[in-house]
Amino acid sequence: MLFGRELESTLIDEVLDAARERRSGVLVLRGEAGIGKTALLDAAVDRASGMRVLRALGVQSEVEVAFSGLHQLLRPAFPLLDALPDAQAVALRAALALGADEVGERLAVFGGVLSLLAATAEEQPLVCVIDDAHWIDDASAAALTFVARRLDRDGVAMLFGVREPELRSFPATGIRELRLSGLNRGAAAQLLAARVPAGTAPLVVAQIIELSQGNPLALIELPRGLKAAELTREEPLEEPFRLAASVEREFLRRLAGLPLSTRRALLVAATSDVGELRILSRALEALQLDPMSLEPAEAAGLVTITSSVDFCHPLARSAIYGAAQENERRQVHLALADGADAGETGRRAWHLAAAARAPDEEIASALLAAAESARQRGGVWAEASALERAARLTPEPRARASRLVRAGDAARRAGRHDRASALLEEAVAGDLDVEERAQAQAQRAFIRFEQGAYEEGLALMIDGANELENTDPRSAAILLTNAATIVQHRLDLPQAFSLAERAWQLAGDGAIDDAELCHIVSFQHVLAGRVREGIELALHCADLVEASEGRLVVADAAATLLYVGEYAAARRLLEKAVVANRAAGAFGDLAYTLHMYAQLEWYSGNLRRAYAHALEAVAVVEEMGTPQGSDECACRLATFEATLGREEDSRRHARRALESALHLGDTWNAAKARNALGLLALLTGDPSAAAEQLASGVAAFEDGGVGNPNHFRVHPDLVEAYVRLGRTDEAEPVVAALERQAEATQISWTVSAARRCRALVTEDDDAATGAFDDALRLDDGTSAFERARTELCFGEHLRRHGHRRDSRIHLGAALEAFETRGALPWAERARSELRASGLTLRRREPAVQEQLTQQELQIARLVADGKTNRDVAATLFLSPKTIEFHLTHIYRKLGIHSRSELVRRIADDERMRGQPGTATRREASTPA
Repeated sequence: MLFGRELESTLIDEVLDAARERRSGVLVLRGEAGIGKTALLDAAVDRASGMRVLRALGVQSEVEVAFSGLHQLLRPAFPLLDALPDAQAVALRAALALGADEVGERLAVFGGVLSLLAATAEEQPLVCVIDDAHWIDDASAAALTFVARRLDRDGVAMLFGVREPELRSFPATGIRELRLSGLNRGAAAQLLAARVPAGTAPLVVAQIIELSQGNPLALIELPRGLKAAELTREEPLEEPFRLAASVEREFLRRLAGLPLSTRRALLVAATSDVGELRILSRALEALQLDPMSLEPAEAAGLVTITSSVDFCHPLARSAIYGAAQENERRQVHLALADGADAGETGRRAWHLAAAARAPDEEIASALLAAAESARQRGGVWAEASALERAARLTPEPRARASRLVRAGDAARRAGRHDRASALLEEAVAGDLDVEERAQAQAQRAFIRFEQGAYEEGLALMIDGANELENTDPRSAAILLTNAATIVQHRLDLPQAFSLAERAWQLAGDGAIDDAELCHIVSFQHVLAGRVREGIELALHCADLVEASEGRLVVADAAATLLYVGEYAAARRLLEKAVVANRAAGAFGDLAYTLHMYAQLEWYSGNLRRAYAHALEAVAVVEEMGTPQGSDECACRLATFEATLGREEDSRRHARRALESALHLGDTWNAAKARNALGLLALLTGDPSAAAEQLASGVAAFEDGGVGNPNHFRVHPDLVEAYVRLGRTDEAEPVVAALERQAEATQISWTVSAARRCRALVTEDDDAATGAFDDALRLDDGTSAFERARTELCFGEHLRRHGHRRDSRIHLGAALEAFETRGALPWAERARSELRASGLTLRRREPAVQEQLTQQELQIARLVADGKTNRDVAATLFLSPKTIEFHLTHIYRKLGIHSRSELVRRIADDERMRGQPGTATRREASTPA
């Protein structure tokens, strides 16, 4: 029975009831040892009537075994793995060491956990209970918190217990938490009254309550350790005392009264995270112990024995392990290592490591195997820990330093930058050869870049290249290409190009066959405006990667082609890359590929498809925790959202990206974020703010050496802002710069946009009209949206110069294109101009995007593309039930009843409609 926990019980019941109602709920209980977390979790299981229960307990000795916590929790659900999407099933089987060999990215594993829990909850609601979550391995903890943030209409409840303060933390950002405090005096008195014998002095009861500070475990366990004379107040209580120490001392008092064989058997159970008696029996047998020797411990209330051995409280486990002598623990770890199941590489290696007294190459090798197993299963945290421990146990100095480099690299990939820096610095001070030292310096450089220390990071990378130049020119070239990319993000294109050129020279005759080098050199040419020099190399790079398995290089090559206007070639590469990345579950590559695919669709005028790709790219990079990639994707998404009329979403994404980019010293993304904010201001009627933001972005690009406006496409926005403010004198140099770049690059959009901008700043009516005609003639038809912008500006010019009838032709064409593509702010501007021309417009039907939330629109688009609920769920890291729930809302909002109707509605919404309310060319030409 629980005393004084009515509020806590109510909150837990709400979580359980949510799951019973086919919703979901999550709660993290935090508090000191003995405060009642385990009791509340046990009570929740007791009250989970009609629900399936999955449980896991974090164990300190298994904290470095990747996905051991997930294995423990999900084991009863393993038969449902076949019901998962293929990529998720493969990745999750590999993570759980269930026979699959394929290397899976962690997002595929995380998505598989979500799908498996949702599938488990299909027949009856599910509650997952994870106690001592601070001792759950990092890979499992990341997967569980990922799932907890995405549960929706799945019928799943998740309850976590976390001890604080503790050596390890359990971050649960975005998840509801409850911090437990001690019981009030009344509840404490009730609990104590049920535990102490009759005749206990009231002052002793009051003193125990005071000393315990309402800690339930202390109230239960402390009276057991008091003598009768202390309870009756014939002798004083021992005080002051440390709560956890006193509770542990009570457990140890009970332990001391047990036979030696029982104490040794308890140490085996306390050391292993595998509580199953059949597995513990192997270690017991190796130590010449009988499983029956555990029975006195059960009689003493320390454990409960069924098919497994469960401790009465996590503190009992830690007290028993902590009280053992070092040689006793070593023997137990060795026995558990010998008894590990076949294939449990990590568990065996870590038990061997715990038993090691000195450096041992055999154990170090076992840890290396465990690290490789963790890497293949997506457990980068466990990989880093295993590599570091392997290095510590390596006797030979050069091998030890080399393994420290690997450990530092893994720690960096795990996001542990401070730890990675320390390991790499230690490695550099050790006995490394030239190549390994350069690798270590490169890793240190990446960390410093990611921490915003640009100059230090660049110096480290270039120093590394200098060291390798004579012995390993290929590796030196790779370092320099990486340095060029980093310098590019500082918008110092002359230095970036210099580094890329040096890399090309170092690679020698092999450079022309190296797709990565071809990309970086061609991209620097194109970005600087040397399109003729870059395009031939870019097309050659595309040929190299056509049959390549390097998915990221494919997207890189496509990016260069995109910015020189080779849209068909770029589309061919990106379509291939998206399919390959999805099939492989390669989410890191997928995010960048979708990012570029979104830009391609935008340049092609397919605004809604671009928006859908950009949404997915942002979702992936945010989950992967890569700040720079997240910023770049967010900038692009903010630009799209501004154009589509999603004002608040656009402002939120752009401001977040700007803040992050400034923190990182990333001039490139800071300028992009300002461009997005400027466009948003332009479209919401604030040309002054637009001019300020856009001028800052244009200046950053020009100062940095960017000579290809097709990359950022910001000059026309700035020109329009200046023109609206009547500041054509400030617009003139912007137009002139665009014209120079158009002449140099000869890219269709650039040439057409330059003529549009020239028309905007030209006072003479005939000259301006001629420039607008040029802009339309030079438009290559790639993007109906960009053509519509020219039509809109032309129509505005004609109306203001008294040519109302002629203006309607262009304004009507612009309106039709904008509405068809969902560019609502632009459409409203066209409608306003048409009304000003004297044309009466009927009320238009709201577009799909205006009726749906961001997530609903994303789901609707994916369904319209022919994806099943399961496919959509895997794409968006949600469950099929959640997709089904959202589809129901989408159907209701749009007044439809089936997937086929949704497909038609989306198609109709994108088709050139010409319905009432839209001024077509024919209608607009009718006299007012």
